[in-house]
Amino acid sequence: MRPNWIETRLDRLFFVALDVETTGLRFQEGHCICEVGAVLYGPSGLLASFQSLVNPEREVPEEAQRIHRIPPERLREAPVFREIASLLVQFLSTYPVLAYNANFDVGFLNFELTRHGFQPLANPVIDVLELARRLNIMETSTRYPLGRVARQMGVSYDNQRSHRALYDAQVTAQVFRRMEPLLVQRGFATLKELLRWLSVDTAVVLQMVQVFTDAQLEHRWVRIRYRSMDNTVSERVVLPLQIERRNEEYFLTAYDLMRRDRRTFRLRQVEAWTLMETAPTSSPPHDEIYGPES
Repeated sequence: MRPNWIETRLDRLFFVALDVETTGLRFQEGHCICEVGAVLYGPSGLLASFQSLVNPEREVPEEAQRIHRIPPERLREAPVFREIASLLVQFLSTYPVLAYNANFDVGFLNFELTRHGFQPLANPVIDVLELARRLNIMETSTRYPLGRVARQMGVSYDNQRSHRALYDAQVTAQVFRRMEPLLVQRGFATLKELLRWLSVDTAVVLQMVQVFTDAQLEHRWVRIRYRSMDNTVSERVVLPLQIERRNEEYFLTAYDLMRRDRRTFRLRQVEAWTLMETAPTSSPPHDEIYGPES
């Protein structure tokens, strides 16, 4: 009987962290995998690893060579993907799969699997890059490369070994392990709760975009519950002024009645909101909110 990982607590979870190196950014443009790396982790740490160069059966652009530094002659001698696919699928088994920018890695892997007659992955997938963004690991920075996030989490990252599949998979696994206490603090004790957050949260954010945009147009105040970057939760009364999207994240600029000043809020950190029927009795004058020239 296969284990039901969905109900497993994060601190007892077995998972596979995966990374692929490719000849380019888009498989839709004919690019292919040229290296696969994966590590199996359990509660006690690293249990097993899988690594293989892959002959992409095409030329590797110089730009890709500069990134992963794999000599073309080694790739010409490597097995093609269909020769390693069965071993890789066996290694992944039914474990949850972690990747840093999972849409890229899992997207390429599923493309290669299906074009060689295999089923695409049905494993639960966790995007560690998305987790880093939602947990505000880089605080005020909008850039989240794996190396910077790893160092921020206290995981060493060697630039000379970076962009090789097995090494990046190992780092991704270690970063996720460092994230686990932060996720538990947020109330995500099991894989099921974490996956629900990752899947539902996007829809909730888009709903908030509409709510706050409407409130801005109607000059309506909103009561929000907000979790700050230091993980403290506060109740705020705000007047939305602008919604902005930066690097795939939405931000609300609003007049914050508690601070009596403009503040910027990440929508993912807004845990609840209520439209107010009337303006608060202590609401400031127009010029204080919008400026004297508005």
